[in-house]
Amino acid sequence: MAFPYGMSYAVLCLLQGALVAPAWRRPFRLGRSRLVGVALPIAVLIVGVTATRGGEWSTRAIADLATFATPVVAAVVGFAWGWRHPWAYAALAPVAWIVAWRADGLWADAAGVALIAAACLTLAAVIGSFTPPWALAAGLVVLAIVDATLVFSDQVRPGTDALHAIVPVGAAGRPLPALQDATLDHALFGWLDLLAPALCAVLLAGPARPRLLAALLTAVGSLAFGLILAVTDQVPGTVPPLIAVAVWFLAKRPQPVSTAARA
Repeated sequence: MAFPYGMSYAVLCLLQGALVAPAWRRPFRLGRSRLVGVALPIAVLIVGVTATRGGEWSTRAIADLATFATPVVAAVVGFAWGWRHPWAYAALAPVAWIVAWRADGLWADAAGVALIAAACLTLAAVIGSFTPPWALAAGLVVLAIVDATLVFSDQVRPGTDALHAIVPVGAAGRPLPALQDATLDHALFGWLDLLAPALCAVLLAGPARPRLLAALLTAVGSLAFGLILAVTDQVPGTVPPLIAVAVWFLAKRPQPVSTAARA
């Protein structure tokens, strides 16, 4: 039996793991809301599925929003994560957008995927600034359950196909970058497939060891989960990041106090 996916899909699986690894410095706090962490990712999924099945107008609106808003959101990733030299990331975003627009093949795809990944990190930091960790963890679990239910019942495919088929408006004789999904050659991940591991990085803010362990296990789990493609042609990409949620849960559990320590 042939291997069920190619190198491009494997790279996107590894990207899921990489998105768990960054260290969030908590540069700002916008408030505390349980509802944001639990409900927002699921609401985005439901609204996206509904909008892309609602007609060409709504599908094109989402595609155009992705084309123009993604580089703006990606440009502030350094500020959102408290990284050094945040202006460097702000300068790289328009360069990546131009490459995604003017280049061809894998270069254009890679630039587009990088923009979407950076934008997902920014969104994850904003969501995390509102959300208690336990609510964020609960939201990721519910998101994976809802996503898996919709994917395996074939409710996501029509909207995904319609959205992917949209060709952005053109300029200078070429269509602008298509950033409505993370496409690398023939492999395709949705925005939530990359937002979920970015939210896990926010959840695991703090000591590096559990976060890096979670990143490694998420990458391996994503590669392994993709083997399901041997029997189906779509899988819910929000499921493998649950490994990172499990690492967070185990790392946060209070350790039992030994008899020697009590003495």
